[in-house]
Amino acid sequence: MDGTKKLPLLIIGKSSRPRCFKSVKTLPLPYLANKKAWMTGDLLKNWLSNLNRKFDRQHWKIAMIIDNYPAHPKITVLKAIELMFLSPNTTTDNNTTPDINVLDALRMLAYAWRHGVTERTIQNCFLHAGITTTPTPTTEESDDENDEDDIPLARLARLPCTFEEFVSVNADTPTSE
Repeated sequence: MDGTKKLPLLIIGKSSRPRCFKSVKTLPLPYLANKKAWMTGDLLKNWLSNLNRKFDRQHWKIAMIIDNYPAHPKITVLKAIELMFLSPNTTTDNNTTPDINVLDALRMLAYAWRHGVTERTIQNCFLHAGITTTPTPTTEESDDENDEDDIPLARLARLPCTFEEFVSVNADTPTSE
């Protein structure tokens, strides 16, 4: 729980080949598609099976927290992954859609995941969720001493939307009751 290991994000969309992918040779993140742009039982099983093989080869044992969507199958054959399902009503339901295309969204997510979600961010999430009670020492400096935790405005200026749109995309989404 020290925040040093991050899985690549898996993005699921509606179209298997959106128009914005036309001249793109490689995508910044793994992308799958189905008609409703949802994680299906089969997609989840395949993704978890691949991760399980990888983690088993590396002799890792992990607990993975996922939402409690009823279509998520109970998978019992995982050797390296223990699934932990969230309680009902702990995930968000956001019906607002920013005016960007799928490729722009992939680029924004990849950038945020690589540069915005730091080891300290992950540690703090575990700490605030009560999963751990002791902050884990890291090689990172404290927030007061490390200005690299903030995304420079020059980088944000290259995003395909305004900064206000980027930071407020989930502003109306409840995160707890």
